[in-house]
Amino acid sequence: MNRHTAILIAGSILTLDVSLARPAAAQPVLLPVYLTVSNQAAVPADVMAVAVAEVIRIYAAIGVTVVWTDDVSRVGGRSLFVSIIPERLSRRNVRVSALGTAIVGGTLASVVFERVERFSLTWGNNLRMTLGHAIAHEMGHLLLGDGSHAAEGLMRARWDLVDARIAAVGRLLFTSAEAARIRKDLAARQ
Repeated sequence: MNRHTAILIAGSILTLDVSLARPAAAQPVLLPVYLTVSNQAAVPADVMAVAVAEVIRIYAAIGVTVVWTDDVSRVGGRSLFVSIIPERLSRRNVRVSALGTAIVGGTLASVVFERVERFSLTWGNNLRMTLGHAIAHEMGHLLLGDGSHAAEGLMRARWDLVDARIAAVGRLLFTSAEAARIRKDLAARQ
């Protein structure tokens, strides 16, 4: 409970928060997930660098540390694999509007780079940030499992102009319920 002190100054009441000395809340333990990305679409390094930073930021917001690694020998547990692929390598049974796919219950997902480019151009978004959000979304499928699409937020099945604008300012994130499920899933994985 916040403690406030009211001070009367020249007929006005000024309220001050005097609870500054309370102890800081304990910082959450960041659970690691190890991510290996295969850049089969030859995405430029500067685009990948910003996308990586965006993925790390999105997951840090829910108490998960993304460790970007080239060590493909880390199989199982908290290791995930995402391939950035050209359109020609995308699965034929995936709807054209999907930016990527994930093998639910598995550890492998893909993001179709040309689709991310089209989405960015259509809605006027930064390609680098959009790629980061698309990677984070597909990782979300791997961590959340079946039925992981949501009515709002990062895990919406189809992003629109509103989602694009929210992503552009870095606010297209996991819901609190999704965050709790992801942390629970990662805590159970060893």
